[in-house]
Amino acid sequence: GRVTFLTRGGGGGGACVEAVVECSALKGLNVVEAFAIAARAHLYPSTPLWDRKGEGLTRPASQALRRIFSLYDTDDDGVLTDADLQKYQSVAFGTPLSPQEMRGIYDFIARRGVSA
Repeated sequence: GRVTFLTRGGGGGGACVEAVVECSALKGLNVVEAFAIAARAHLYPSTPLWDRKGEGLTRPASQALRRIFSLYDTDDDGVLTDADLQKYQSVAFGTPLSPQEMRGIYDFIARRGVSA
């Protein structure tokens, strides 16, 4: 049969098709792939974060990022310091950023033309 994975929250609030897989438990066709896609869609959903029609973050995702930013901007100046970034990294991922990773973040921001 055909398995279609739908997710909610795409642009306009409707369902978005994440993947369609032709599979058969009887023939052993793409069964593992169907479960892998289902697990990936559940663990790493794209639609709650990205509005595909609007080509930007969804409102809840934007609000969540603003909240995280405000929690880690310890001096409340609208800029994350190295210490703020290190604290977030340690809390979120359990390990600090290396100096090279910090430089990579700053290089990425500079390429994007984002400033404080």
